[in-house]
Amino acid sequence: QLVCIFVGQLVSMYVCNYVGQLVCVYVGQLVCFYVGLYVCRSVFMLVCIYVGQLVCLYLCQYVCLYLCQYECQLVCQYVCQYECQYVCQYECQLVCNYVGQLVSLFVSMYVGQYVCNYVGQLVCFYVVCMQIKHLTKFGEDRIERGHLIRADRQTD
Repeated sequence: QLVCIFVGQLVSMYVCNYVGQLVCVYVGQLVCFYVGLYVCRSVFMLVCIYVGQLVCLYLCQYVCLYLCQYECQLVCQYVCQYECQYVCQYECQLVCNYVGQLVSLFVSMYVGQYVCNYVGQLVCFYVVCMQIKHLTKFGEDRIERGHLIRADRQTD
């Protein structure tokens, strides 16, 4: 099965090819191709996530490090210039993606139901199960009504 989640306006010539299970996410003018071994190209920002065997390392122009590793459990660590650290860990299936825009609640279907909440700079997609841990230097994270909520502390 293939799930494509689009943030922002859809690129007219967007192509999404896959073998097995693949999730393509793009912000702005981004294109993701999956041909045997995955190849990721981006104009603005792009994160390619593979549900199953996954090894994904992405360093974006905003000096943000996005590291994903898959070992029995999928563990996603996201560290960025906002001095916040997020650790998302689930026992079942998990897809974590980074986007740079605030987007309203989005619900999709994928091996059950994704409940996606875009807040600030972090997006977590979770399927069925919800076991989550958050570590933040600034900001407060919590699970509310099954959604990930992040409220940044206001500073003058």
